[in-house]
Amino acid sequence: MNYLMTRTDGSPWTPKQVFFLLRHRNLVQDEINPRSASYECLEEHAFGNFRATIARDSEGLWTFRCQGCRESKLSDGPQRLESWLNKLGLDGSGLRPHYNPMEAADAQAELGLLFDSAGRGLLYRGLIHFLYGKPGTLKSWVALSLVGLSDCRFWDFENGVAVTGARLHALGTPIEKAAYFDSPLTQDEIRSRVKQYLTEPPEVVIIDGFSGLAGVLELDPDSNQDVLRIFTDVLVPLRRAGITVLVLDHLPKDSGTEDYPIGAQSKKSQSDVTLLVRQVSRGAAIELFITKDRIGALSQRAEDGPFPKKLGEVSLSERQGLISLTVAPYRNARLGQNEILQSSAALMESIWNYLSENPDSTQTDIENGVKGRRDNIRQAIDVMAQGGYLIRKQIGRMYSHSAGRPLGIEYDLKG
Repeated sequence: MNYLMTRTDGSPWTPKQVFFLLRHRNLVQDEINPRSASYECLEEHAFGNFRATIARDSEGLWTFRCQGCRESKLSDGPQRLESWLNKLGLDGSGLRPHYNPMEAADAQAELGLLFDSAGRGLLYRGLIHFLYGKPGTLKSWVALSLVGLSDCRFWDFENGVAVTGARLHALGTPIEKAAYFDSPLTQDEIRSRVKQYLTEPPEVVIIDGFSGLAGVLELDPDSNQDVLRIFTDVLVPLRRAGITVLVLDHLPKDSGTEDYPIGAQSKKSQSDVTLLVRQVSRGAAIELFITKDRIGALSQRAEDGPFPKKLGEVSLSERQGLISLTVAPYRNARLGQNEILQSSAALMESIWNYLSENPDSTQTDIENGVKGRRDNIRQAIDVMAQGGYLIRKQIGRMYSHSAGRPLGIEYDLKG
């Protein structure tokens, strides 16, 4: 079919402009005829994915061919392509017009989807989040808890059907909510899913985990360049469609840094939000930290100081045979007239409770009976003794400790 492809302003589209705009459709330019190229057809075909071919002759006439469009009995393929190009809103030079970011200054990102125990949202709608940590820090439980709370699409590259199904049952997830899981096996399956979500956007897409996604795409998660391709081809298009993205990832093994997920640093640089789950020791609370926050609303709720900043604690509890996940928010703590860290307040309460049940304990007894680092315990004991919250008596060369006046620590939500 011959036709003259024109822009909304009446000027013709040049092959260079058309091919540039179709570059993300896996465009392949003909080596013999530079005015001819093939690309992934823009249409959804019932028979699978097809490649369309377009070419422009010396007189400015274009030809368009697509076997899928013919089999699907779709007419006016060239006009649909022309309409798609014109919707991009380019000016006469083939450029997008400048925009004014201040016009969208009041359109702040909304927090929702996952909520802490105070009812405040923890994920920005329409942005890309990375949740990372070591095994056993409840990452998958956090992700799976979203299935019953939202319109969710879940790509599982980690746990498999048996484990995932058992956890969904334990969480009491409605069976109809769990009908949107996938484990793509090929690059084409991933591209097709992305196209589907752009046409009918869900609230959230969860990917568990990043290394599995990179493996299917045959890309290296340790390469900044390859990670950028994953963002360009998969994650950023979802964000542009207003879809919230949550990607699960791991920490480097035997690494002293927790600022970045395992692999390429571009994971963090290209994400909008990165969250770390950490457990200091077996039996200790699983803490949630924020390590990057482009918007800043979550950071205002976290503890003061540099990143990583504690945002709360994650826990599982069982009641009547069902598991529930709770995110307890970070709170400001006040002892008398002084503000103290929430972790320090919790440690002092543990010491006071221990001494209430075990009066006349030595410092060694307290260190063995209370969870925490010994230097932190000793510092807390000194502060409590100075404030009269514990009674310290010298017995020979040793000191005994008993509970003093009640701590009366007050907690307030931050932010």
